[in-house]
Formats: sequence, C-alpha cells, structure tokens
Amino acid sequence: MERITLQEFLSLPDHEQMEIISKEGKLVKNRNENSKKTELYAIDKFFVELEVNKV
Repeated sequence: MERITLQEFLSLPDHEQMEIISKEGKLVKNRNENSKKTELYAIDKFFVELEVNKV
C-alpha cells in the first residue's frame, strides 16, 4: 500500500476505509466498556478507533 494521510483516509467512502483497516491496519488495542466495544488500529502514521457492534 502506498502511504496514505489521515485526510486522504477520511475522504474515502466507509467501505474503502474498512478495506484499508482490514488489510493494512495493525490492531493496537481493544476495549470493552459496558455494552460498547472499541478497537484501535495503527495505519501508516495515524490511528483509527473503530466502534464494533456486538451482535
């Protein structure tokens, strides 16, 4: 993957952001609080926090 900036990442549609997270993201930490689960990913030079729906 070519380097991507945060601004470029945020300008992408959600499905493309998810593709980058799943292919290139490195899981740094996950957290469960009450009924909310979040995951923190490192992508190139920035981090993305993802709220995961528990089904």
